[in-house]
Amino acid sequence: MLNTVLKDWAQCMKAKQQNFIFFFIVSLLFFINFFNFQMIGVIKNALMIPVGFNQVPKLKLISIILFLASGYVILLLSRKANVMRAIKYFLLAFITLFALSAIFSYAMPVWFRQSSVIQTFYVLSNTTSLISIILVWGFINQKFTFKQAARTYPILGTVIIGIAIFYAPKFLNLSFNDTSEAAALFILSINYAIIFGLYYWANQKQPKASDEKHSMGWHYWIALAAVALFIKLADFFSSLAIKSKLTILSKEAFFNILKRDAQQTTTGLISLLIILLIIGYGFFIAYKGFKHFASIALVIFGIAFVIGIINFSPIIKNTPAEAELVWSMHGFQIVALLLSAGLFLKELAFLGIKPEYRFSIKVIIDTCVLSIMPLIQWLTATLSPNSLKANTLAFMIIFIVALIVVGAGFIWMNKQIRHAPLQQNK
Repeated sequence: MLNTVLKDWAQCMKAKQQNFIFFFIVSLLFFINFFNFQMIGVIKNALMIPVGFNQVPKLKLISIILFLASGYVILLLSRKANVMRAIKYFLLAFITLFALSAIFSYAMPVWFRQSSVIQTFYVLSNTTSLISIILVWGFINQKFTFKQAARTYPILGTVIIGIAIFYAPKFLNLSFNDTSEAAALFILSINYAIIFGLYYWANQKQPKASDEKHSMGWHYWIALAAVALFIKLADFFSSLAIKSKLTILSKEAFFNILKRDAQQTTTGLISLLIILLIIGYGFFIAYKGFKHFASIALVIFGIAFVIGIINFSPIIKNTPAEAELVWSMHGFQIVALLLSAGLFLKELAFLGIKPEYRFSIKVIIDTCVLSIMPLIQWLTATLSPNSLKANTLAFMIIFIVALIVVGAGFIWMNKQIRHAPLQQNK
């Protein structure tokens, strides 16, 4: 009897140790992936300065074509849920891209800084950063059970990603001479090599999750795709609304608003509270089960809806006061944080799809959404500052409609979940 108890206790401790090690590996994966994402953004934009940003819309359209083609290749490589095969080939391509870029940047700086070479690098690196994010989320979606994901995703989506995004620009405080540029590109290559190793380590530490039975059909997939797209739209048009007001200010007024914004501490405290609540919601969902995750989503997006409407009200006016703009900036920062909670809720929703289809559906949905958004950004970029100012009301309407669609999507998914619930083991 005692031997049995000790054996069970030892197995339990071993399982907890393995889970902790796996969480540590996944945290590193996320940190380095999003660190690279930020680094790539800084590097490609810095390289584009001598070329001119008027070329960026054209390059983003080319990136969309390459990104869609890459998504199709990922689907071919990951048939039968063989995610590691897709990860292996694409990471080898990423390592090669940045290693060669570092070599050419250092050994042949004049050739590397030619307009055609920089534009090619912009397209390839832009596609790389997007694919790497799809791969890391798709990988852990295959590995976690719902309970594990509900406890882990909020921490990954707020704390780990937040730290990576915050520190990457500080780390990359470079003057972008030939040497520092090559060093940054070489670091990216090394980082992707580390990621390559972490994927294989994680794949050995945590076998594919198989303790859940799923039966969600294509109706659920469509609702999930709508949620993914309209969360992005709500976030984009809420931020565009405040930016449209800032662009028409004088330089003195603009910096005065930024100074007043920097002096505020309330938003930071509220943001910290929201992060803690999101993590707490994750543990609550893990405890209550998959059937309740849509209810939590409705609460989060309902709060974002109310705060968004309140903060749209002053900026609809033609000439809002500086104090009103500062107030709206703080409010929309909170809205953006609440909408970012949709990231982990969206990823949790993928666990309602059969494991053999899960990764493929994620690739299709994310590839389509991430291809549509640059087109919308390009269309809005063609508007003049005065047009943006005049369309603030339209942006608010789009924000409202987007969050209504998100809410409806979660309600529909919740209906599907209740008719075909997950059968989970403890």
